[in-house]
Amino acid sequence: MYRLPRVFSIVSGCYLLAVVAWFLSMVPAGELRAETVFDVVLILIPGLTFLYVGLRLPVFDIEPRNYPMLIGWVLAGVGAMVVFLLLRVLHPGVDADWTVGTQAIAFTIGSVGGLLIGLQQTRAVTRAQQLERRNEDLAARKRELAHQNRRLDRFTGVVSHDLRSPLAATVGWIEMAKSDCEADYLTEATAGLDRMGTIIDHTLELAKQGRTVASFEPVDFAELVTDCWRMTTTDDEGLTIHGTATISGDPDRLRHLFENLFRNALDHAGPHVSVTTGLFGDDGIYVADDGPGIPAAYREVLFEPGYTTSDDGTGFGLAIVAEIVDAHGWTIRITDSDGGGARFELTGLTLSSK
Repeated sequence: MYRLPRVFSIVSGCYLLAVVAWFLSMVPAGELRAETVFDVVLILIPGLTFLYVGLRLPVFDIEPRNYPMLIGWVLAGVGAMVVFLLLRVLHPGVDADWTVGTQAIAFTIGSVGGLLIGLQQTRAVTRAQQLERRNEDLAARKRELAHQNRRLDRFTGVVSHDLRSPLAATVGWIEMAKSDCEADYLTEATAGLDRMGTIIDHTLELAKQGRTVASFEPVDFAELVTDCWRMTTTDDEGLTIHGTATISGDPDRLRHLFENLFRNALDHAGPHVSVTTGLFGDDGIYVADDGPGIPAAYREVLFEPGYTTSDDGTGFGLAIVAEIVDAHGWTIRITDSDGGGARFELTGLTLSSK
């Protein structure tokens, strides 16, 4: 069946040559009858049509396994016209004239009509088969994602319990030791354990946000960023929003994303930083500030867990942002803002105008 296009082309070419040879043999030297030319044109139409289809069949988006259906429709069309002609001959009340013209008309209508119907039917069947395969792949992907998320939930549960419990017990023992002995190293030990607890919290949050988003919901962009800004600072005047749209994504994780981006700007540019966020292109959102900016050499490593330029930071804020972006299937990059600060650009989003 994979050779059907070549067979169509070869058979059609031989058919056309035979028609031309027949035409030349039927026309005496110096004479040309109009009905003969018309019959030849009618007979040539199926050959030219089949030749064209044979040459173009590989790009018609028809799977080879459906080629027999196409051949069946062609044969059915020709068979229907043969039956029609036989009925004309057999019917006692019909004066059937079995001429070349009659046969040419019947063969042209039957073969070309069957071919065109077959093309439409086989393309429709192929699209349905492709859609079914995509649905099966999507269902398998969802099952795999659910399995991965369950494993991740079990892992984070084990980490949370097995690390938090001894950590809390150690903090308790140190507090009891402080009542007997006031020493600076005990205070430093408590501070170190507190930092470990913070890192555990951020690590669990990183694992949670990295899970692939299975369902997307429409979220109002302006309302989302306004709420996130108010969660990170009391300065309502520091945020400027350009554009309105609806974002398709996970609402909870989108809030984490923008809160972390805003908090990053406040931590590195100060409490009086001005932040601008808006839309760009057909699928992009940006968050820019007027702070000191980020050198190009550090832009890639900023999304790695644990990397921070602050003595008090844990280096998980932007890593969580990157995980949320990746879980949605988007991309993120850092560039310079118009004011010389940092600009985070998210692309690949599905945005709907309001």
